[in-house]
Amino acid sequence: MLALIIISIIILMTMGHLLVRVDHVEKSDVIIVLSGFDGRLEHGINLFKEGYGDYLMLSNSDDFDEEVLQ
Repeated sequence: MLALIIISIIILMTMGHLLVRVDHVEKSDVIIVLSGFDGRLEHGINLFKEGYGDYLMLSNSDDFDEEVLQ
């Protein structure tokens, strides 16, 4: 029984890597920043400033400091 538990844990830990997908950043028409965790807005602004999008769309946009956009 212990061996089955250990094997199950090992399988589940290795399967987690199959669920992660890493895409390369490409130019887009719009960069959409969803509200939520810290750093999302700043990352979206950096992508916009680097030219990865023509427009920047924010969800829940009243939740930021305008100085961040400068």
